[in-house]
Amino acid sequence: MARRGATSFDRIIGERLKRARCAEGLSQSELGSMVGITFQQIQKYERGTNRISVSTLQEICIALKLSTAYFLPETPNAKNFPHLDETSILLLKHFNEIPQERLRKQVLSLVKSLSS
Repeated sequence: MARRGATSFDRIIGERLKRARCAEGLSQSELGSMVGITFQQIQKYERGTNRISVSTLQEICIALKLSTAYFLPETPNAKNFPHLDETSILLLKHFNEIPQERLRKQVLSLVKSLSS
C-alpha cells in the first residue's frame, strides 16, 4: 500500500494552525514546547507538508484553547444547520473566516446592537 503525501486538506489545517497560533501570540517554539514537539514540526504542519495526527491535533487544541472543529475545513450549509436560511449561513461562514478573535467580538457586538 502506497503512503499518501500531504493533501490540500493538510494545507488548510496548517493555515488554520498558523492563524490560531499567531492569534494567541505564540511562536512556533512556544507552541511546540506546550505540545511536546519541535518548532520544526510545527513549521511543517503549518506549511501542510506533514500531516497532524489526531492525538497531536488534540494536544494543539488544548494548548490553543480551541475545539477540533476549528481545524475542519467544512463550511456551514443547510444540511448542517437546517433551521438557518441562506443569508444566515453565509454570515456564519464569513464570520468564522475572520482570523482575529477581537474582530469577531466586535462584529458580534455590532450584530447584537443592530438586532435590538
